[in-house]
Amino acid sequence: MERLCSSVGRQLFPGVNPENNGVDTRKPLQRRRKMLNLTQHNPTPAQKKAGVVEPNDKEQVRALLTFRDMPTPEDLEARADALASLAAEQGAKEAMIGGAPYLMEPLSKALRARGIQPCFAFSQRKAVEKVQPDGTVVKTQVFEHLGFIPA
Repeated sequence: MERLCSSVGRQLFPGVNPENNGVDTRKPLQRRRKMLNLTQHNPTPAQKKAGVVEPNDKEQVRALLTFRDMPTPEDLEARADALASLAAEQGAKEAMIGGAPYLMEPLSKALRARGIQPCFAFSQRKAVEKVQPDGTVVKTQVFEHLGFIPA
């Protein structure tokens, strides 16, 4: 199975030019596929443009990703299997994952077992400062989606 997360916004290079200090100067390949969102959050506009779609039952996904008590290894495996089955039933070839770190490894394994590539979103955090009418400055963090990284 290909271990690349493909999408618009994810630039996939066909190779590296060894005669240019390892820098690939060719234009990147860009591909777009349906990537199922298996996170608690709604996809950003940039992620939607890149092919991220919501599952048919977002509340079920949120419930499976929410832990109120410390899970056992069996709990983690059962939730990972349920999420991976949901993704397979919806025909996903890739899934955007994120959330509780202790669930990501079992979820990645369960997805791969069904032929689905798990992917993490990559964002760049940018500080934005805005001067208020009273002269104070409010600093906020804006996350810009840049692509996906295979899990």
